Amino acid sequence: MIYFSFVSPRRFCVLLACLAAFVLLFPAPSSAQPAETTEKTAQERLAESGIDFKKIPKPYMREAKAAYNNCKGNINTRAYYDCKCLAFEHLLERIEAGPDLGSSTISFRIQDRCRDATEAAGVEYDSCLREYATLPPGTDPQAFCNCYANTFSKMIDARAPMLQSKTIVPLKVRARVTCSDPALARKLYNSRY
Repeated sequence: MIYFSFVSPRRFCVLLACLAAFVLLFPAPSSAQPAETTEKTAQERLAESGIDFKKIPKPYMREAKAAYNNCKGNINTRAYYDCKCLAFEHLLERIEAGPDLGSSTISFRIQDRCRDATEAAGVEYDSCLREYATLPPGTDPQAFCNCYANTFSKMIDARAPMLQSKTIVPLKVRARVTCSDPALARKLYNSRY
């Protein structure tokens, strides 16, 4: 087996298996252009709706505050979402749906809105710097880790399906490949990331 001198044979096999799994699970998109989105932001929807905050029932406001507190209280949620936006979207959905729809159903409906992986990017940057010894010799750790964290963040923010480890881990691998070998990444993923 051939492996790079800066990566142990075991780690090389794990990385190769992750890369293969990612390529199989996430085939390259047919177009490198991101899909145009026509979905309006929560602020645009509020402005168009003409909702008067003074007339919103107090239980709806309490539910939105609970959605915010749940987001801020969950390290995984706050790392990948803008909690204020998520609470606001929850409130708008509640107003549109009325009192009969369950809170968990609303949470499910809005799970693809308000992505913001800023906190996750910071965590990944710090983690990358701690693992600088695994980088190829001659690599500037700060430049590579900055590229990796920013690329990962952009990929998360653009990701449509529900965020969970089986979708996040392959994006981490893809971001690392993109920053360590952009030509290989273009061949593997046929995309701008």
